[in-house]
Amino acid sequence: MTGKIRMICLDLDGTLLDPRGCVSPTDARAVREAQEKGIVCAIASGRAEGNVVLMLRDAGLVCPACMLNGGLVIDERGEILDSCPMDRGLSVRICDTLAEEKLKFVLLGDRTICTSEKGFPHHSEAKYGERMREMGHRFMHGLDELRAFAREGTTYKYFLCEMEQPARIIEILEGIPGISVTRSGQQNIEIMPAHVDKVRGITVLCDHYGIGMDRVMCIGDEMNDLEMIRAAGIGVAMGNAPARVREMADRVTADNASGGVAWAIRKIALETSGE
Repeated sequence: MTGKIRMICLDLDGTLLDPRGCVSPTDARAVREAQEKGIVCAIASGRAEGNVVLMLRDAGLVCPACMLNGGLVIDERGEILDSCPMDRGLSVRICDTLAEEKLKFVLLGDRTICTSEKGFPHHSEAKYGERMREMGHRFMHGLDELRAFAREGTTYKYFLCEMEQPARIIEILEGIPGISVTRSGQQNIEIMPAHVDKVRGITVLCDHYGIGMDRVMCIGDEMNDLEMIRAAGIGVAMGNAPARVREMADRVTADNASGGVAWAIRKIALETSGE
């Protein structure tokens, strides 16, 4: 990598978010320091739009973002730069397959989050429910409502958690053409259209801001961050990342309980940009 870092792309869970699920003041200050130096600081997350926007707002940050693992990309004003939903027929097939396996799962769609069970609220509803509803988002519960949305709505991603045999479920899903499967934790699975990932979303941001990927630093901690870490000019793994992610990164920073994002911004991005 040669030249200055012009964009920093940050995963949320396990990266910018500390173990309590909050953005620490130390990391938030470092992001603002980078922005003051003219560096674009973007979020690259599997989370849904309203969830990301409110989390940033609470931390006093304004950033562009690629969300839903690259399925939806917005600029810092919230304007949509790119959207890549799932084919409805494919969404129905995934829904039917997961239901047959009697799994708990979540459909993340256009300003909509559907859970497969009525007593199974999504974490964003518990934390941001009323505020997200005020932004025009809705929460739906139960397999019937989820199936109806899969047939008629705009689906971006499926999310599974609390699984006893994730490897077996991944093997079943691999029989469905047109999807990509990744993980953001040991006990979850994320399902998107085959051509959707964080690198794709970051590429949209690079094109929008006129920045080459060689001038991008990506920071993440899980398997769904691995491709962006490998594609970036500088790929940084959090100290709490699995061994494989740390091994594939150019640099390793501290963990998310110890200001790992702030260290990477100040000691890698800002020093590089000051050359």
